[in-house]
Parts: sequence; C-alpha cells; structure tokens
Amino acid sequence: MTSKTLHPSIDTDGWVNTPVKVADYLLSHFFLSDYSQTHHFKGEVASFAWILTNNQGSLEKTQEETQRVLSAHFSKQFSEVDIQVSEVPTTASINKKQLGIYLVFTDKEGVEHNLARIFAFTENLKFREIISVNNIG
Repeated sequence: MTSKTLHPSIDTDGWVNTPVKVADYLLSHFFLSDYSQTHHFKGEVASFAWILTNNQGSLEKTQEETQRVLSAHFSKQFSEVDIQVSEVPTTASINKKQLGIYLVFTDKEGVEHNLARIFAFTENLKFREIISVNNIG
C-alpha cells in the first residue's frame, strides 16, 4: 500500500491530500511566511520576503536563492523535484521585476506534476501578484 501526501491547512480544507493542492499550499506558504516566525525551526522557514530582503539589488542572487529554497522546501513532501527560476522580462516599469517558477515533482504514487507561476514584485521589495501559467499545447 502506498501512502498519500498529507499537508495540514488551517482552514476548511483540513488535511490536504491531493499533490497539486499540497504544492499550491507549499508555494503559498513560501510567499506568506516570515523567516523568523518561529524559534523552534530557526533557519527552516522558507520565505520569499526574506530572500528579497537579503538579496536587494541582485536579481541573479534572488533567483538562485529562490530556486535553492523552493527545491529544499518541496523535496520534504515530494520526490524528483526539478525547479527552474528565471527572470520574466517586463516593459511595465523599470522598477517592476518578474520571476518565473517552473516546477516538476513526483508524488508518492509516482505521478509527475507540473506547476508554473510568475511572481511580480517591485525593487522596493513590495510583492505584487502571482500569476498562474497554463501550459497548453
């Protein structure tokens, strides 16, 4: 018997057990968490705000650290995690930046899943939005 991935949520979802929903929660927590929100897991909280703060002015370092942290974060729940973080060019403003996340992971049933998102932020460290990317065709 194979075991399913379980992830706790503090809302009406209760224990989340579908891989795509677990991945969505993991990514949401990454964007919403504060790196120093707990002393019990010091250095273990995945936080995009912390990455932005520590890599101000270097989009390349932000990309590298985001990729490293998300890879470690997702590897706790899934196997064969492959993640790519890259800059997505924008002409909206020179102060606005976008990074794209392409994530492939395998669940405990051996099924491969793809997740792609674009997240936008400004140089003054203000997070703007997450855009779901549909890979069709």
